[in-house]
Amino acid sequence: MNTIDILKNKLNQLSKDFQFLIDENKRLKTELENLKDKNDLFTRNSEDLILTIHNKLKSEDKS
Repeated sequence: MNTIDILKNKLNQLSKDFQFLIDENKRLKTELENLKDKNDLFTRNSEDLILTIHNKLKSEDKS
């Protein structure tokens, strides 16, 4: 096998690996969005979480 063929094979493998990473990234983004839709505390953004905690403390204080 000559150098050009070796480089072609490496490039093809890198392309496959890169495509796999793109697909995995899309899958993980979708999974994260689904978790956000479930109102999961771990996936909320920080402002939303702070507001939720603040409101919870306020409601407990009134009780």
